Amino acid sequence: FVFTIPRVLRGIFRTRRHLLTHLFHTATATLQDAFRIRLGLPHGRIGAIAGVHTFGDYLIYHPHLHVLAADGLFTPDGRFHCMPAGDLAPAIELFRHRFLHALRDAKLISPSKLANLLAWKHPGFNIHNGGEKPVPAYDAAGRKRLAEYLLRHPFSLQKITWNASSKTVIYRSKRHHTTKRNFQIFKAPDFIAAAIDHIPPKGQQTVRYYGIYSNKSRGITPAMELGFATR
Repeated sequence: FVFTIPRVLRGIFRTRRHLLTHLFHTATATLQDAFRIRLGLPHGRIGAIAGVHTFGDYLIYHPHLHVLAADGLFTPDGRFHCMPAGDLAPAIELFRHRFLHALRDAKLISPSKLANLLAWKHPGFNIHNGGEKPVPAYDAAGRKRLAEYLLRHPFSLQKITWNASSKTVIYRSKRHHTTKRNFQIFKAPDFIAAAIDHIPPKGQQTVRYYGIYSNKSRGITPAMELGFATR
């Protein structure tokens, strides 16, 4: 699952990366509660690994969260309950309200700004799962592909071309909806500055484990439950 927030809020986190904790907590709590409601399991727990990305195409600042999650809930008796297919719209609305109220409670937006954002017809929040089927338990290559994407770098060396005559960097990617082209030209210092913008501060956690996969759970969960969690 990919959790995204509207552009108007992204600047809050640019120089205060520690505040991305709000994104981690609201996104994973929303996912767990959405699963609980769908399955009718109020005490069920997710198993999830979340990784924050601060970059979009062409190194623009675009903080969003990727969540690699078991497709269902674990219950205290050690059983795993698979999620049925369903619409993500209710979860998106829950995520939107929780995230905005968390920002208001932290005094990062004003009550009037909160009311304004809640009134938007197109709120700019989204939860995207790519429309893909869940990766089966036996598909080790599929899990590896998702894990590598969760930890990918802000840019790809294969997409970079150095133009020695103009002293510019040509970065190629997919076609951008605004510029209507599939490349961006940077002056060398600008490209370096854009790349540096995505280096996390010292000590910041960019990957976190939730629910049954958390370090705390692994220390106290019975062996049978752990067996289900790590299949």
